[in-house]
Amino acid sequence: MVMAPRHLGTVTVLVALQGLWVRPSRSIVRLGIAKGGGKLNFDLMRLRGGGVIINRLRKRWCDITHSEGATPGDEPSDAPDSSQKHKFWGTQPVPQFESSSPHAEGPIEPPITRAPRRVPAMAKAAAAAAASRAASPPALPEGLSFCNLNMSDEKTVDELHNMLYEHYAEDEDGLFRFQYSKDFLRWATLVPGYISDWFVGVRDSTEKNALVGCIFATPMTAWIDGKKVSMALINFLTLAHRLRSRRLAPVLIKEMKRRVNAAGRFQAVFTAGALIPKPVATTRYYHRLLNTRKLLEVEFARLLPGMTPEEMEDWLSVGPPPIVLPQGKSRPKPNEGDLTCYYRPMIRDDIPTVHRLLHRSAKARRLSPLFTKEEIEHHLLPRENLVWTYVAIPKSKKTKPKITGFISFYSLPSTILNTPKSSPREGSTVRSAYCFYAASATQGDGNPSPGELLETAVRFAKAEGFDVLNSLEILESAPEVLEKAKFVRGDVDLYWYLYNWQMKNASLTGTDIGIIPL
Repeated sequence: MVMAPRHLGTVTVLVALQGLWVRPSRSIVRLGIAKGGGKLNFDLMRLRGGGVIINRLRKRWCDITHSEGATPGDEPSDAPDSSQKHKFWGTQPVPQFESSSPHAEGPIEPPITRAPRRVPAMAKAAAAAAASRAASPPALPEGLSFCNLNMSDEKTVDELHNMLYEHYAEDEDGLFRFQYSKDFLRWATLVPGYISDWFVGVRDSTEKNALVGCIFATPMTAWIDGKKVSMALINFLTLAHRLRSRRLAPVLIKEMKRRVNAAGRFQAVFTAGALIPKPVATTRYYHRLLNTRKLLEVEFARLLPGMTPEEMEDWLSVGPPPIVLPQGKSRPKPNEGDLTCYYRPMIRDDIPTVHRLLHRSAKARRLSPLFTKEEIEHHLLPRENLVWTYVAIPKSKKTKPKITGFISFYSLPSTILNTPKSSPREGSTVRSAYCFYAASATQGDGNPSPGELLETAVRFAKAEGFDVLNSLEILESAPEVLEKAKFVRGDVDLYWYLYNWQMKNASLTGTDIGIIPL
């Protein structure tokens, strides 16, 4: 999740990573491998499409950067610069680099409301003017107009699918491009309690009313330092290539903010690959290669120094699939397998337990979603070729056969547009999986550790035919856990922001965060 407020205005908007246009480049991942013991010593590994396939932050030119008045050649600064003025974000209710409020907490600006009856006429007039502005969409250039996108309509979904494929995400070398399936788009948008007014499109009357831009938001309840905050998760901020120099991203953001505010929500949380005022956390994506030979062939990954393809493939080999329990069977007779738990696909009857585990995990963090059981069903119940969720049942005979953890991941493949030397793989797909939500009961008594849950995801993803598994260093996936599972660290920062909300001592680590942006 990336646009301007992923969570907008009066609402908490969670801007998805996917909306930002960040300049993609190769991701340099450093690997430190111990000498001796028959292992080789490598310095670094290059992963192509560090943003496109592997690192979703680097999707395109960041339109947020355009909104600051920067040009496509400008690179975001590596460190906050308090002297830098931000043309758009400097006018928004977000913490600024030069401000410091270690003890402040709550909204930065109050919501727009009607003026009470007993106020001076000038104050009442000012409030009325503000309310009037909030009720009117911002102006678009001639020929362009806002529209609502009906995600239950097959033709509309087809239009959106085609526009995202052509304009949403591609790496700088033109080798890879995201493939958002129609089922993925429906799953990401038609969440429980969705508001159709938050599915915003831009059409061009000079091109037969073609869809040339969009921005989406979905409702979410967040847990921020012990407080419940209503949010809107914003995603898919996109403009056709020819419109990206016209500073229209801020206009789309303002329109989404207006619509979200109209629903009575005023805070936001969003992520971006660009540095703007003022992040509350910085995280990275990590990547576990599963089909090493294919990824080397298409230059998605580069051969490690001093290693042959066979040696690299051997080092990155994956263990056997976990023992899968048949439905209705508690445990197999022998205590098989090298993992602490047996696993099986999540079913509808597991929703209350999964909800309880994730709710407990969320409340232990500083910034997390508080899902309802209906949202757990929507997001985590397995969907064919889209979402995989497995629940863990301890092997120990000393405990009752109950669920003590779960792991999930989803599919977001990429098309191979070009490959060196006219590779026969051109036009085919890199199957990419992304770690989704995971949680476990208190460690001990055979309950799965974060490392086992991650290793389980790796093995199931490999068994399902994925080429690479990606994960943010959040939730249960701390850096040391990821590195032990042979994930390699990307070189692109993902910044986390709050819109119209100030946190006390806002310097979060990845494990303080429990939101997974789609």
